[in-house]
Amino acid sequence: MPDPSPGESSLLKLLSSLRTSIHPDTFVFLTYPKELPLPDVLGVEMYFQEREQYTIIATLESAKNYNLDYVFPCRKITCEVHSSLEAVGFMAAMSKKLTERGIGANPVSGYYHDHLFVPVDRADEAVKALEELAKDARTSHSRMDKLPPEMLDRVARQLSNDKHALKCLRLSTQKLGAAAIRYLYQELVLSNTTCSWDYFSLVLSHPIYGRFVKSIESSSPRCDCIDCVDSSGNVDRRVTLGDTSSGVTALKFTGFCHPFSRVLAQINDFSNIRKLELDFSTPLFYCFNIEIRPFFEHTLEATWFPKLKDTVRDLSITQRLPEAFPVQLLDCLILSLNKIEWSGLEKLSLNHILLSPRPLERLIRQHSETLTSLRIIEPLIPPHQWTSFRRRLREMAPKLKHLECT
Repeated sequence: MPDPSPGESSLLKLLSSLRTSIHPDTFVFLTYPKELPLPDVLGVEMYFQEREQYTIIATLESAKNYNLDYVFPCRKITCEVHSSLEAVGFMAAMSKKLTERGIGANPVSGYYHDHLFVPVDRADEAVKALEELAKDARTSHSRMDKLPPEMLDRVARQLSNDKHALKCLRLSTQKLGAAAIRYLYQELVLSNTTCSWDYFSLVLSHPIYGRFVKSIESSSPRCDCIDCVDSSGNVDRRVTLGDTSSGVTALKFTGFCHPFSRVLAQINDFSNIRKLELDFSTPLFYCFNIEIRPFFEHTLEATWFPKLKDTVRDLSITQRLPEAFPVQLLDCLILSLNKIEWSGLEKLSLNHILLSPRPLERLIRQHSETLTSLRIIEPLIPPHQWTSFRRRLREMAPKLKHLECT
């Protein structure tokens, strides 16, 4: 993979630091046959090999000396800021400003600088327009920095789903950068590749980014897919959480692997984890012939899982397994959860659950004193049992403030 091009890429920094210089010579555009060698003394500023002929930008004086036909006498304005070749929007912002003045411009990007060739009689006007653009950017820059932290945080939060925009925001100003960092790596997803594990480890162990990770998701369906586990089944030493993982508030499983369990075992402080999502969906369990009973029993035996019983307030379970799947296997999910003495479970969400109502009823009654929200979405329960179960729900959990059954 090529290295990123050097130079500044932040649009706000490019515009706010924009300084221009104007070349004293007058330049022209001309064409020259490809089959002929270029004259050695022709004052060539740039040439480009097009399909038809060479396009040449040369000094007006040299074009006249060689009696060459030319068009567009112009002056060259150089942007003194070292811009990255990958910078987005810099040339567009300058072109827009000149367009507002009715000034045509032909832009050329060099390795170090951007250049604008503008009509010779409007060069000074173009320079003034670009100076105004830089001044406006500096004013905007300083105004943003003067906003209260709550407003800066709101700006960053609005962009939280657009990682590219957040990264640009982080590079704009120091205060906006501090606000953007909070939302840049809030959710981490671990899949079954070495690259994913490396990324996962680097972010979580980072002294700044790691503090703001709120959600960890495991999407690895099989532990034997992980290629960063040694022959003894131990996780590669690169996969560490550091001391910053105490900010994690949610765990989600759309798959499970033993190495991930060992990574979670490194978390010493589970006091902030409030939400647990378990997604036993067809692609990850049914297609890989992974039985739920041994999966869940292994989870319960993990050293880290019992620590969740005192912290989790929001529990969500999704199955989406085919109806042909043995119901007694799926009942073990709720039966296993019944073994856990959740001390403060407040929200319970069950999606596409295939089970008999009795284990579920025990789970609800067990937490009737704390449960305030219950969602049961498209349960795969026989209609006559479902009707009777719904009638008993209010009796089972009298403190429910939100009940949704569809």
